[in-house]
Amino acid sequence: SGEGGAATFRCLGGDGRTVPAHAVNDDYCDCLDGSDEPGTGACAGLEGPEALGEAELLFYCENRGSRSRYIYRSRVGDGICDCCDGSDEAELASAAAGLGAAVAASSSSVAACPDVCEEEGRGAREVERARLETWKQGAARQRELVDASVASFDLWQSEAETLREALQGLEADRDEKKNVAEDARVKLPKEEAPSGELLGLRGKVKKAEEVVASKQKELDALRASLAKLEAEEAAERQAKPVVIVEATEELPPPPAVPEEGGEMPKVSEYAKWMEGGADSGLAPAPPTPAEAKLQPPPPPVVAAEAEFAGGGLARAEEAPEVRANREAEERWAEARQLAQEAKHRLRGLEAVTHGGLAGEFRALASLLDTCVLHAVDQFSYSICFFRNATQDTDSEKGVSLGRWMGWDLAQASPRALFARGAACGNGVRRKLSVSFECGHELRFLSMSEPLSCVYKAEMAHPAACNTSAVAPGPE
Repeated sequence: SGEGGAATFRCLGGDGRTVPAHAVNDDYCDCLDGSDEPGTGACAGLEGPEALGEAELLFYCENRGSRSRYIYRSRVGDGICDCCDGSDEAELASAAAGLGAAVAASSSSVAACPDVCEEEGRGAREVERARLETWKQGAARQRELVDASVASFDLWQSEAETLREALQGLEADRDEKKNVAEDARVKLPKEEAPSGELLGLRGKVKKAEEVVASKQKELDALRASLAKLEAEEAAERQAKPVVIVEATEELPPPPAVPEEGGEMPKVSEYAKWMEGGADSGLAPAPPTPAEAKLQPPPPPVVAAEAEFAGGGLARAEEAPEVRANREAEERWAEARQLAQEAKHRLRGLEAVTHGGLAGEFRALASLLDTCVLHAVDQFSYSICFFRNATQDTDSEKGVSLGRWMGWDLAQASPRALFARGAACGNGVRRKLSVSFECGHELRFLSMSEPLSCVYKAEMAHPAACNTSAVAPGPE
């Protein structure tokens, strides 16, 4: 890494020269030995570090105000401006000037190249200034997160130790309740025993419940945003003045419209009572047969509602074996859920107290209990650190991209690894790696699938801001 955490590439020629990482394979020779262009033909003719003795093949463009670069000497004096400072055509322009104005006017190729480096480098400088500002904000936020992690470290370790002990009991209780449920299932009357279809459906329900749990945080965030927006709009409505108009006299009722044939419509005693007769204390006159037909019928009493009204009649009629099986299944599901939640929490605590998260990388402990959502076209991704990662499509929901496997600490910056996800059509199980770059907050940057069923995500996070480097000064 270079200053401020910028990624760099060291030329392989041994001369110590470094170039920005984005200069690799950019179709320009930045290294004398051409080692920065292994994937292009820009440095054709250079054979690697051993070719340093052939540096005379290259011409150096200083390009003050922009990025320096090398070009082949075959491009020098060819009438084409390759260097933004025009230095590659300076000798040709000088020679043309000595030949006289007539010769210079006969060929545009001998005109001096203007120095456009300042304009060319302006965009790059703006990018660099924005990168520096992001680095400063990220470095400040990183210190806050590291301090918070250090303050919570002992508490996390203590909680993890407690959970390890508790998890053994929870898993033993889960297994015991599973055995009880299986015994109760065996004792069911043959006609009551669950079919393979029912057992399969229960498995799908369990998976759906896991998807719902993973989406709960998204739902909570949406509800919070909705409540905030509703409160803001309510406050705006209350701030507007309310105009109250007092009626000076009661408006007469609208005139009756004659029916066909010229006769005025008749108002029944029942209708009169409905409009105001109740205030007089008189009982209403019974509706006429025609009015009775217009009255909505009372809602029907559904048999299922009557059956369960007042205390679950259907369940009271369950056979003892059926009731025992149902209750055993419910207790097993509850024990399974408790053990699963404890296991997820323990994985998270072990991840944030991992010895490899030292120094600035301890800021990654802020990912505990964090899920990040990202949508790309018809795909939606949910990455819950230290738990699991899923993908939603138009046709499938909650496709597993893997469960938390740990940190990859072999790189300059840690990567989060998820594996053992849902199998693809070729039988390969999906997996995901998450890498980080400097940012002042956690932000999803991109998601790709470079190989079938192999996913890569990039996120911004303060932990990736290299605070051990000296911040670059203003240009």
